[in-house]
Amino acid sequence: PEHIGQLVDIIVKYHWKSFDNNSSLTIPIKSQVQLPKELEIILFEGSVINMAGTFEVEFGYQTNNEEFIGKIAQLEIKPNRPPTAIELDINNDEKLIGTFNTIDSDNADRFIYSLTNSNRYFRIIDNELYVTSLMPRFKDIKLVNDESFDNIYPIEVQTTDISGAYITKQFIIQITPIINPPLINLTKQSVLENYQGIVGRIWTDGAEFKLLANENFSLDDQGILRTKRPLDFEINPSYNIIIKEIQSIKEKIFTIDVINVPDVDVHGKIFNNITDFIKISANDLKAVTIQFIPDITHRNQEADILAVAAYTVDQQTRFLVRNNDTWQTWDRFTLPKFTHLILEDEHEIALFNSAQFTAGELQVYIGYRLDNKELIYNPNPITIEINN
Repeated sequence: PEHIGQLVDIIVKYHWKSFDNNSSLTIPIKSQVQLPKELEIILFEGSVINMAGTFEVEFGYQTNNEEFIGKIAQLEIKPNRPPTAIELDINNDEKLIGTFNTIDSDNADRFIYSLTNSNRYFRIIDNELYVTSLMPRFKDIKLVNDESFDNIYPIEVQTTDISGAYITKQFIIQITPIINPPLINLTKQSVLENYQGIVGRIWTDGAEFKLLANENFSLDDQGILRTKRPLDFEINPSYNIIIKEIQSIKEKIFTIDVINVPDVDVHGKIFNNITDFIKISANDLKAVTIQFIPDITHRNQEADILAVAAYTVDQQTRFLVRNNDTWQTWDRFTLPKFTHLILEDEHEIALFNSAQFTAGELQVYIGYRLDNKELIYNPNPITIEINN
């Protein structure tokens, strides 16, 4: 009591001896304070990693002439022991399918779980296993011990304790998928008025199918649906087809809508001579211009000008589309513009300003697309016979 209020050195001494008795360490800590009646200090804070062994703690104070110190605590810190096993409890749930648990001799140890193999079908959050959207829909899920089973998904999981010790284990997860009956699908269910060609593609989940007798459409062995003849919107704005699965009585009716296309006058012009058939040498082809007259209701509107050609050489036909200043192979779906303008009473367009064509036959179709995506074209082509 006679030292209370005096300036003294507070002393804490840590005496550590390793768990295997091979090393030891003494750490004295001093701090000068005015001695109070009561004093509280923190002896340990944080994690003591790689310091397994016995700690003896001495605590007291020192005046100028005398030291007052004694042993106040003895602690035993056991070395970390690695995990020994990982368990997975399966939940038959749509997304959260399981919970991990680690067997470890160290009480109150904490663990981090991770997938060690690249896996698109699962993810781990904390100690919970989830399936991703890539996993097929299933009605049951379980753990199995044989990779030869059907519908199995092996995963390798690592559990790591707070000191960095870890183990890995493989789990084999098997699902019972939900199998839906085959569906009959059609990729496109509309066609432009007067168009003759591909409508779309029929596909199913593996089932064979056929088109029931139809005077307007045909179906080839690749599932490609085509028009047999140009369809007139004014006669019929839509047509039904029936697709039947060959091995069952299942049928599906599709309605093919015909998109109305306003008429537009289109004709060829060479040296001011208007004709629907042109016979010309390859060298003179670039002198050909196409004259077209837009629909009167579309005058003064902005439009993309479009051009498509069927190019036949030696009975082999390629379909081309004008894209900016070149002719390119046409995929039969996209329609790039080659120019953009404001529609007037009539226009003359040069389409062949480069010598890309040799002897053969060109059937050229021209039209325009308004800003509202309405497409106007003439189904009757300009035929150009090119000779040498």
